[in-house]
Amino acid sequence: MDCTICLNMLVEPISVPCGHTFCRTCLVAAQQRAQKKCPVCRAVCVIDATAQKENVQLASILKTCFPKQYAERLKEVEETKKTWKQNLPIFFFNDTLFPGGVLKLHLFEERYKLMIKRVLEGNRKFVYLPNFTNYKASKGDVGVVAEVLECRFLHDGRALLQARIVERAVVADSWVEDGTGNLAYCQYELFKDEPENDDQLQELLVTANLSLERFKGFVQRLEPIRQFTLKEQLGGFPEERSTPEAISWWLINTLSRFDGMSTSTKVALLKSNSFKWRLQTINTLFNDLLSALEQ
Repeated sequence: MDCTICLNMLVEPISVPCGHTFCRTCLVAAQQRAQKKCPVCRAVCVIDATAQKENVQLASILKTCFPKQYAERLKEVEETKKTWKQNLPIFFFNDTLFPGGVLKLHLFEERYKLMIKRVLEGNRKFVYLPNFTNYKASKGDVGVVAEVLECRFLHDGRALLQARIVERAVVADSWVEDGTGNLAYCQYELFKDEPENDDQLQELLVTANLSLERFKGFVQRLEPIRQFTLKEQLGGFPEERSTPEAISWWLINTLSRFDGMSTSTKVALLKSNSFKWRLQTINTLFNDLLSALEQ
């Protein structure tokens, strides 16, 4: 009645085609980092352990014979299963994007064609990770979570997609799934700003709104075609009751559409956890932009 992977009592037992049985969470972990084969006999095992139905008869026996122990084990694995929602495939690219922005991709590599099929079958999300060297994920890397809005498949399997960047993420763990052409996955955590006290937050919100009004005036003086493009990319100005964080990302997204923002600055902004610093940087970049346009 024990799992041959964790050596504990089986819980949510999953029987694979070859006849061997494992805990659901153990089989999920084994398939993430190794070939899609039975961990015992190495027979081909192409199943989705997260969704596979459990062995009802075996589970019933375990619950009847060991009710207390099974309940304890079930409580343990529920904590592990919560992390599955934080597991997403990774798309690597040598550019930096920010929350609130729009991402358009033409996917033609086999691993990314597989990725988008899985994403559309799931929660429509993936991690976009800026990488300028080896296209590998490391613990502590900061990226963004993208949610697919539209996707169109071409006759040869390529995909054209549009996604909205919804939040920042930091990589807690990563791996490459075997047999997928190097499709990487990560377990991520949300990357948030350090909290400000109420007085500081109110002061920063006032400053952010002043910066926003100043920038609105600048945008409204642009050529109509440029205004249309910005609106299409960013969805218009933030609402009056937007959070300081949302305002800062809108300003950064808009500024990044103009020449002059270096790669190092983009990376620093993405990794920043200080709204105050971001706001100061935004105002500096805006002043630099105005100076450049006046020359």
